[in-house]
Amino acid sequence: RHMLDQLESSGGRYRGTTKQARRDWHRLLAYNRHDCLALRHIAVKGSHELAAWRAYERTRFCVDEGKRRVCFMAGSTNRGLQALLDRHGAIRWAFITAWNPRSRPTQRDENDRRQAQLRRAVSRYTVLPGEGIGPDASWDPEESLMVLGISESDAVKLGREFGQLAIVVGKRGEASRLVSGVGVPRGWRGSAVSCVLTPAHRQH
Repeated sequence: RHMLDQLESSGGRYRGTTKQARRDWHRLLAYNRHDCLALRHIAVKGSHELAAWRAYERTRFCVDEGKRRVCFMAGSTNRGLQALLDRHGAIRWAFITAWNPRSRPTQRDENDRRQAQLRRAVSRYTVLPGEGIGPDASWDPEESLMVLGISESDAVKLGREFGQLAIVVGKRGEASRLVSGVGVPRGWRGSAVSCVLTPAHRQH
């Protein structure tokens, strides 16, 4: 307001403002820069996650049971999947991967290490191998696990633990569902806030 008042009195000439007004204006710009950078980060992050979610809606989730392969998409009911659940006497299930946390391309050896951790985490359940095949042909199919008997809440916790933006869950006789699993990847050292804000933002 101080700067606007001076600009008005000086006929809109910036050089007509006082040094004090210009100094205060520069401080305000520097102060707001951190907020603008943080908002930009949130917008970019939100855009990435929305694009990833749309890709998940077009992904084929395939489960291998011996020589049988059952593929389905989130939001659908699938006879093959229902038959698989019947054979194993399962009511609840979840389709989870540890690959590519937050849908960011990750090196194969790191994906393999994370997937091995996931297998150990679900070792008490009946587990079938599978893969998620996305609509983008340049994106390698993600090794995944069909976990039978796991509750939705426990599955979401696993998704968060392994940094997945979403997992697929379902119950026998019902359509499968995409569930948000946004969380901090396993092994991340820092708070949820530190994942969002750069050091400059935290300082501010």
